[in-house]
Amino acid sequence: MHSLGQTLQNLPADHPAKLDYDEWPCGAHTVRGLTYVNGPSSMRELIEFCFKKNQVPETNEFLKFNDEVFTYGQTWEQINALGAALVHDFDVQAGDRVSISMRNYPEWPIAFLAIICVGGVVCPLNSLWKGLEMEYGLSDSGTKLLICDSERLAYAKDAMKKLNIPAIVCRGPEDTFQNIIKKRIGESLPSYPTSLTIDSTAAIFYTSGSTGNPKGVCQTHRGLSNQIYQPIALRSLASNSKKKLTQDAIICPVPLFHVTGSHHLFLSALTSGARLILMYKWNPGEALKLIERERPTNWTGVPTMIQDLMEHPDFDKYDTSSLKKLGGGGTF
Repeated sequence: MHSLGQTLQNLPADHPAKLDYDEWPCGAHTVRGLTYVNGPSSMRELIEFCFKKNQVPETNEFLKFNDEVFTYGQTWEQINALGAALVHDFDVQAGDRVSISMRNYPEWPIAFLAIICVGGVVCPLNSLWKGLEMEYGLSDSGTKLLICDSERLAYAKDAMKKLNIPAIVCRGPEDTFQNIIKKRIGESLPSYPTSLTIDSTAAIFYTSGSTGNPKGVCQTHRGLSNQIYQPIALRSLASNSKKKLTQDAIICPVPLFHVTGSHHLFLSALTSGARLILMYKWNPGEALKLIERERPTNWTGVPTMIQDLMEHPDFDKYDTSSLKKLGGGGTF
């Protein structure tokens, strides 16, 4: 009996889902593994593909936070504008580290995608970090520019002054994010740096630091794109695949700085053309309202969230019948 991996290896050479073995560097070592032969050559290529596909029809929503809604087209415009500002106003070049520290605001995924699209290395920092933790993260990552909300700016100011790091700030009286978007709206993303390869670093995610300082874990364009390209590749195997008449909704109840929020929810929404519903922080009562209103088919979080929902005193008052699959792991 063939495994799925063997089946994908036996596909025609030009099939989108074809797998084959390749070798690539991993630190001082060379590793060998399966990779998508016809997959994207960079995260920029995959991101552009997803937005081009998902902008039709124009009403397709991508990001929703409270009453704020961004269509795929509007989000792509902001990614282009921010990307242009990163390069032209902040001199972000290939491989430069740009950190994000904020709650689950729409500016978070916009910044994440813009940084990667111009060849920077995105560094999501824990939004619960305070002064010394912020200094450690900014210093350890070699951050050139910080994109944060006003609350995180207060915690980072001393470190920014010490390390000579400027900031783009959103959500508060010191908001510069929207001014930058307004200045550059309508511009296109700068050219992608030719010095980067599929094995260049795309992101640095930090561990929890439960046994010492958090460790920065490097993720390459190959590593990121191989994971989030997978559902696109597998959908290409379906002979009767049809475009859905209505968009799925994906609720993000966990922080975006963690891979569950960023990869399994945010980037999964992008590759599937779904709506990403952002929660400021976990609240089971608010989650039940969102499930009833947004009608998601899947739920991903940590097990205690499911327990919180089912034990909520108003659980039976809300319609959760849209949920078909529940997934998650870890603790909370």
